[in-house]
Amino acid sequence: MGEDLTDYKLLTRIFKHSTPAFNSRVEAFIKNNKLREFELYNKNKESISEYGNHVGLALFLLVRQDQLINILFSKIIRIIGMSGGIKQTDFISNLSKELLILLKYNFNKKENLDKLDVLEKEVVTNICTKLDSITVENQFQFGILITEFIMSEFEYIFVKHNVYENTENTLFINIKQEYLAVLAASVFNPIRLPMVSNPKLWNYYQNSDGTVQLNSTGGYLLDEFNELSNSHDILHQNTFNKNESIISKNQIDSVNFLTFAHPIQ
Repeated sequence: MGEDLTDYKLLTRIFKHSTPAFNSRVEAFIKNNKLREFELYNKNKESISEYGNHVGLALFLLVRQDQLINILFSKIIRIIGMSGGIKQTDFISNLSKELLILLKYNFNKKENLDKLDVLEKEVVTNICTKLDSITVENQFQFGILITEFIMSEFEYIFVKHNVYENTENTLFINIKQEYLAVLAASVFNPIRLPMVSNPKLWNYYQNSDGTVQLNSTGGYLLDEFNELSNSHDILHQNTFNKNESIISKNQIDSVNFLTFAHPIQ
């Protein structure tokens, strides 16, 4: 997420509506699945059809709880940010791919394996050495295990519905209208209401080489407290550009002129 205070404020407003005991629920989910998947693994360790569930066991044994929580919450935020929802198959596929990357990363660190007991280390090694040959079916099976937890834990946020397209029924995951109303009320931002005072000027000084450097930012008086927008700069950078654009004296003067061309009466 980075260190941007505005990002942090917005995400915490969303998170406060999540299950209050989210951390403890994830912990219980991991513990319960360890027991269940261990039993399943011992019965069907060589079964190809159960390999997706075995991968889930390796994940729960090897990955730290906070790592799993970060990924789960990031997926929740992404669905909330999708106005048209997402296909359940796409969601499961993306989630499983991301978790597999996390699992491989942790497996390749010797210190993570050293934390396991002899039996756990043997199980994880047996499962993870086959990850490169995992089938699409097993990957989907693995993703469903985690997806079902997310959907049950946040059932008050999400709803599933069928959409008929291209002669097929497709299951979509959407945010509920009721939760949209809660979220809208939570992040309502009065900063962009009509101004009752003139905005601030952009102050700068010009270097000997002709470049300029800002002394203070202009614009809305309370822009630093705006939780919905990260764009507080006079010049918006294009993420597709290799280098950052450089602001000029003419640009700053033009913005300041436009700002006060029609002062508030």
